[in-house]
Amino acid sequence: MSFYAFGPRGFSAYAPQEMIVTEFSWIEDEAIWAYLYRKCCSNDISEQFIFDTYSMRSWQEFKKETNSMRPAWKLRSHYFNKLAPNLHKAFLSGEAKVKLYFGLGMSMNKAFLDELRTEAVVDVDQFTRMIRFYQIDKYKLYMEFPDQLRPLSVFPESEKMWMFLCQRIHDPLTGDVLQPSMMPNNSNLWREYKKANTTPKGAQTLMKIFQEDVAPNLHLADIDIQTKAKLYFALSLPVNHEQIKRFQEIASVMVDESRRIVYYKDTMLEMQLDNAKQVKQKRNVFSVEEENRMYAFVYKHIQVPKSASIPKNRDALFSLKFWNRFNRTNSINRDGQTYLKHFRYIMLPVLHLANFPKEMKLALLRSLDQPPNEDFLTELRKDGIVTLNSKGCIVGYSERNIKNEAITDVDNTSEYTMSDVEAMDVVPVKRARYNSAPPQLSLTQESVVPETHQLNMFDIREVVDEIIQKVSDTHVSKL
Repeated sequence: MSFYAFGPRGFSAYAPQEMIVTEFSWIEDEAIWAYLYRKCCSNDISEQFIFDTYSMRSWQEFKKETNSMRPAWKLRSHYFNKLAPNLHKAFLSGEAKVKLYFGLGMSMNKAFLDELRTEAVVDVDQFTRMIRFYQIDKYKLYMEFPDQLRPLSVFPESEKMWMFLCQRIHDPLTGDVLQPSMMPNNSNLWREYKKANTTPKGAQTLMKIFQEDVAPNLHLADIDIQTKAKLYFALSLPVNHEQIKRFQEIASVMVDESRRIVYYKDTMLEMQLDNAKQVKQKRNVFSVEEENRMYAFVYKHIQVPKSASIPKNRDALFSLKFWNRFNRTNSINRDGQTYLKHFRYIMLPVLHLANFPKEMKLALLRSLDQPPNEDFLTELRKDGIVTLNSKGCIVGYSERNIKNEAITDVDNTSEYTMSDVEAMDVVPVKRARYNSAPPQLSLTQESVVPETHQLNMFDIREVVDEIIQKVSDTHVSKL
């Protein structure tokens, strides 16, 4: 399905998911600034203080004016997170920036404010919002807010929560709505929120506020009806009776005995809950040995024969053919989609917890182009120097020589320093907060080579081949 609308390529054909995951272009940014300028910079001073960028209705109006198919929550989030903090850098005239800062009541950039004060009289309040501007030579402007006091616009906690969740319920790569089983548990979800919003409240407090005060009032939230359906579905929230009636006016809807959406279809969106038995199977039947074989299969696939390099290879994250090939080597018959989702959403996020050499973890993260877990990154930085790219992915690692505090330079990002490993045994280890445990390999070191000894990827592969062989032997013996 596609539609003709205004988006990152201007007026063109787009798929619905493209409007969720595609970055905003300068074309859209200019359209947003032009819309805001028209709304807040009227010649009539009495109309300059009516427009509310916090209101979702304001962004619905933008959608109607421009024929944009971006969700209103996406437009509002982009404005507050990207556009407003960088108005001073926008490709606009100085006069337009002054009028926008004044008319929208935004906190001014300090450098821009200092520059303005060299040529005009500018007064701001304690929040650095402009309350008076006077300049007759260059801009020929005089603007002053009545009574010298601007009302303080406050973004309610509930609105911040919904803005965060609207983004979080979508797959960041495809834009599809996540199944409830693929959402992080409540503790992790609200830890993410706390980090993103730098709130003093703890994760447990935030979770309680959401469950008791915010979630029950989703039907009253200032959010478009389709996004509400996505939130109810992905978060497994009971739907208010009145809201069910509104959904049924525009879509085919099915709910379970707890009034949670199990099926939803309108002209633009279709969501269906995985069968309960299938969800249970996906979560529970993966054994430690099976996950070990999955890790080993991915690792062997990313290797380049007769080369020490680790190229980018993301088949394990997207290719059904890749996991169908794995299924042919496995005694438990599953479909490729099941393996792909389990590896991508269950195993990969806890790769750092797996008890096998960090060199193998680094190789997997490097090839799959995945940012490392923060705890794992902290651990790496204790013993070495880590180089990250703009996306936060590891592109280089060199390990310190502890004895003389020298740094071992690594010319090839796929080569690492490590101690010699003589033997590894596969042992099951329980994993907290996950229904299926990641591969756990206990590391025993019988002899240590000198600290100056350096192994490249050929040496690492010999170690990992031992792991793979032991996993295979264990599997064959069980069969």
